[in-house]
Amino acid sequence: SDFDIDETSNVTRKWYLTVNVSNGSLNAIEDVNIVVYENSTGTWNVLWSRLTDSNGLVSSEPTAQYLKNYSGQINYTLNITASKASYYSNHTIIDNLIADSQVNLTLMGGVADTTSPIITIDSPTNNAIYNTTWVMLNITTNEACENATYSLNGTANISLSSSSSTKFYKNLTGLADNSTYNITFWANDTSGNWGQSSLIYFTINTSYGQAEEETKSMINNTGTTNFKGYLTLKVQKNSPEVVSSEVSSLTSIVNVSSPPPST
Repeated sequence: SDFDIDETSNVTRKWYLTVNVSNGSLNAIEDVNIVVYENSTGTWNVLWSRLTDSNGLVSSEPTAQYLKNYSGQINYTLNITASKASYYSNHTIIDNLIADSQVNLTLMGGVADTTSPIITIDSPTNNAIYNTTWVMLNITTNEACENATYSLNGTANISLSSSSSTKFYKNLTGLADNSTYNITFWANDTSGNWGQSSLIYFTINTSYGQAEEETKSMINNTGTTNFKGYLTLKVQKNSPEVVSSEVSSLTSIVNVSSPPPST
């Protein structure tokens, strides 16, 4: 009903609110934390919180419908939440409580995720030698992760970029030549569990592989006469033309003999 309010007065209209909590089999759940929020100011503020009894109830708790003062009336929107360890939380919204009411909430049992993600290092390879001053970092996790990091030589962790929730990467540049590094990776799953990879090593040597390439170049150059060293040829016994072809370009620096084809 209407009534007059002076400039200093506030009137709050309340109804009795009962909250009933059960599991999927409709069995009551005791000691569920019930929190009721209101957002009359644009942010959610706690009105009250209680634990359910052995019948899964918080019974007849006075709960505001509106607040009225000289400036006008503020209606309360309610957010009723229920939570308990080992259960998935639940909630419901009531736009405006207009009578004594009961809210029924169901909590489904769940097992908390306490398992750390497993990290597979796709690159770099342990004990590998790279002839560039950069290395591509790539890891894969066995479950969805929110973020991943790495530590180079035990320094502070640095974030990796992601191409999916299980794929993380970074182009690691500016590495020093003739240096060996160690690296460890971490990943954080959606339940807050951190996983850690094994420690691996890799070496930067920009000269690695050049000697082999230079040797191949000298062997393939028919004008080379000053090469000193050894040459091993793999010869198919029934293909003497291969031998003669190789020998024709190397007669000045090596002697090649091939056993006669077996009969």
